[in-house]
Order: sequence, then C-alpha cells, then structure tokens
Amino acid sequence: MKPILFRALLTLDPSAYPATGTSETIRTGVIRVPDERERQFHALVATADNEPFRPEEHSREVSISISDEAAPDYLATGVGFELWTSHRRIGHGVITRRAFV
Repeated sequence: MKPILFRALLTLDPSAYPATGTSETIRTGVIRVPDERERQFHALVATADNEPFRPEEHSREVSISISDEAAPDYLATGVGFELWTSHRRIGHGVITRRAFV
C-alpha cells in the first residue's frame, strides 16, 4: 500500500528529547486518535524542514506517513492526536492538512 501523508503541528513532551544531546529529524511511533472511535496507526514522523526537534520549541510542523488505508477516515484537518512510542505518550498535535504527492 502507498503511504498516506499528512502535515501536522506537533508538540513533543519534554521527556521525549534524547538525554544524550543528539537531535532527531525522524521518529517512529503510533498516532493515537483519542475519541469515541479511538484508533491507532503506526507512523513515521519527520520534521517538515529536516531540522532536528528542539526542546525550546513549542511546536513543529511535521510530515506524518501512515500505511493504513483507514487513516483518512480518522485523520482530517483539525483532528487532534497523540504520538506514542514504547508504551508512553511523547507528544500531541493537530492535523493541518493531507498532503498529496
């Protein structure tokens, strides 16, 4: 299946930043849509400008790639989500648009 791409504003929790001081431009995790139809999607999250995540930033524009054809049924402009990895929440955000390539 071809990946479905979204753009979003993402805020990482302070505990999500690496303790080693290295910065990341790509993260893998699970996008969780917390509503009455709760759904989770495995995702690849990358900074939109290929610059690393920085602790001092309130939020970043990111690209989210999901390979699940049901994703557009749950993720649309204005929908809030949480980013999880290793069974803990590391951030939250809102979908700003779907990207078509």
